[in-house]
Amino acid sequence: VNIGPDTASETFTFANNLWYAYDSPSQSEPTLPVTESNGIYGLDPIFGTDYRVSGASPAATAGTITEWTWGDLCGACFADQPTIGAYEVR
Repeated sequence: VNIGPDTASETFTFANNLWYAYDSPSQSEPTLPVTESNGIYGLDPIFGTDYRVSGASPAATAGTITEWTWGDLCGACFADQPTIGAYEVR
């Protein structure tokens, strides 16, 4: 995110994020400068010990494909309906 003077925050785009406040899930939705598309709020991502998620996670198949990403942190290709986050569900 571009932060500082002369930042045009109304030009930001937020999409396909999972927001979860562990201590208060009902307060997970952030105040953003623009409307987010396809955001998930207040649902436990069900992280494993290494921050991977299982197929039961609301993050599974909730991402979006972008032209500059081809795989996750381990080099595995993203699925046609990718997972939100650094690791694709296997």
